[in-house]
Amino acid sequence: MFAGALLELSAVVTGQERPPKFDVASVKPGDPNRPSTPLRIGHGSLTVKDRVIGLITLAFNLDRQLVEGGPAWIETEWWEVAAKGETSAGPDQIKLMLQSLLADRFQFKFHSESKTVSGYSLIVDPKRGMLAKESAPDTSRDGRGSIQVDSSGFRAHGTSMTLLCKFLASGAVLRGPVVDNTGLTGIYDFRLTYDDPSVPAASTEPGQYGDIFGAVQTIGLKLTSAKVPITVLHIDNVERPSGN
Repeated sequence: MFAGALLELSAVVTGQERPPKFDVASVKPGDPNRPSTPLRIGHGSLTVKDRVIGLITLAFNLDRQLVEGGPAWIETEWWEVAAKGETSAGPDQIKLMLQSLLADRFQFKFHSESKTVSGYSLIVDPKRGMLAKESAPDTSRDGRGSIQVDSSGFRAHGTSMTLLCKFLASGAVLRGPVVDNTGLTGIYDFRLTYDDPSVPAASTEPGQYGDIFGAVQTIGLKLTSAKVPITVLHIDNVERPSGN
């Protein structure tokens, strides 16, 4: 979900503790004309080529819309990062290490702000009720669930309403915050198809891939316009990194 994503991962926001650090890390300018280095994250290691804004959104598990401020170069200049820490560290721990790297090497400082903005509320259709099939927990996926996108829609497996709202809020779908007001705490399997001719258009505000408003009705949900509370990360300071 849009709101709360910043606080979900970051230890820095509270000011009570510093995140863990990589044991060794290399940061150097990246050539934008050369192929990007695929993101590799896991077993205590991180390899990535990205702009600083991409490193920030990765480190704090945020959509781009939730980061404000900063100089123009964080959107245009590329950097290559190769870092290693404890091999037992998983992706979430590594993202915390990346927060420390940003603070140490890019002199990155920020604060969080709460705002109320125009967005969407996801609710259960009171006339139909939730129609999607509730699924059993998938221990192989650590209970996280998954949403797989294809050319005509997406398929969800073991998906919570929180995860669905986060997906819907992404730039590929609604480009705005979505708050979960369904009251549903289970996980579900379902398939949504954009521009399904059997689904009547429910809105004049289609997403990039078609009428998501009509599509969610096929599983007993509704998207309505609403004022939504969000937490944004505001950049106070960021500098080009010093040499390795």
